[in-house]
Amino acid sequence: AALDKDPLHPVALSALSDLLEATNPLSREALAAATRAVFLHPSSLLPRLKIAFALARRGRFAEAAVQLAVVSTRDPGNGYAAEIGALLLVDKGNIMSASVRIGSLIDPAGSKAGGRGPE
Repeated sequence: AALDKDPLHPVALSALSDLLEATNPLSREALAAATRAVFLHPSSLLPRLKIAFALARRGRFAEAAVQLAVVSTRDPGNGYAAEIGALLLVDKGNIMSASVRIGSLIDPAGSKAGGRGPE
């Protein structure tokens, strides 16, 4: 319904991306919906997180890291970016850094990654 009223709404496009990813994992359409949201609303962090997660699921870790860098630069305390970033570190075999990043989500006082979500 939100996309019927505003086909360019970033949250609705992100939700569409989630729905497509849930019903057809790894589909091109899911990634395309999130990418369209970022293209139309580059300042919105939620679609960038969706893209980072979708790219990571597809094994496209370097591309996911680029999206996470944008989110982390704009919102250093974004917990979702820290969590996805930790998964990317694990994939690179950097378990210690991933552990520190996850620890920062549990104890935000010890790190800049304070566990907040997208704003």
